[in-house]
Amino acid sequence: MGFAAAAHATPTNDYLAARDGYIRALAISPGPNAAAPVRAKAASSPTRDLQRRLQRIVGAVDVPGFAQQGALNVWLAPGEPGTDNLDALAYPPTGRKAGHDHGVLLVTTTELARDWVAARRAADDGEGYRLPADMNAALASDAFYTLAAWDDRHVTARAVLPVRARPGSYAFAMLALRPSDVDLDPPNEIDMALVHGDRIDVMTGQLPGFPVQPIPACEAGPGHAPADAGSSRNNAPDADALSDEAAARSRSCYAKLLPRQTYFQVAVTRAQALIDRLNTH
Repeated sequence: MGFAAAAHATPTNDYLAARDGYIRALAISPGPNAAAPVRAKAASSPTRDLQRRLQRIVGAVDVPGFAQQGALNVWLAPGEPGTDNLDALAYPPTGRKAGHDHGVLLVTTTELARDWVAARRAADDGEGYRLPADMNAALASDAFYTLAAWDDRHVTARAVLPVRARPGSYAFAMLALRPSDVDLDPPNEIDMALVHGDRIDVMTGQLPGFPVQPIPACEAGPGHAPADAGSSRNNAPDADALSDEAAARSRSCYAKLLPRQTYFQVAVTRAQALIDRLNTH
């Protein structure tokens, strides 16, 4: 399976044309209704091809603490989530597979990231994941980390971490919650991004052993409890409004109180150390 280069071809345009061609072809055959092993097998060769193309675009990646071989962050198998993930190579921590429970380093370029942000904005599904058009603003948004990887489980920011970037670079980091089915829970991951030169590094996911403790004041509220079983459907909008109000209060509470917790500085130190490592590779 192969696809011709686009007009005004560049390595990035070639990659994007090949990616879109593979996705269209796999949607027809074997299609989303084929058995999972059949879909996975059909996607394996296209995945390897796109991975090679992306590696040539991104260049060498050698960050201590992460695997030296990256995997394609975009899932091509039809019917699976992830066909619209950020175009990046995914590097798990050394000795682990990429997964939300221990984080992953995503490496891409500013050109690919801008194209992805524009595409996701154009395809806005009304689910509240609207990405800002500005690249730095997008990297500081909940929506970016919700949509860039995994399966679109919603990310809720808890507190921004005060990290520093070298001159000419941009860095962002935050404590966040994913999944956020219960919007009053404490953070369970660190999300961060570094823009240096024409490369963007993104770290997302949980960090094992991170000593997060609940903040009772931020978990109190009607949204944390299940709806009254005796309530009528006519009362549902009021219950939803109370839940949204509680979630908003909780978010404000965490933003205010998290910086006072002892583990907040631990998070800042970890995030800054990783940003410093990325800035030298």
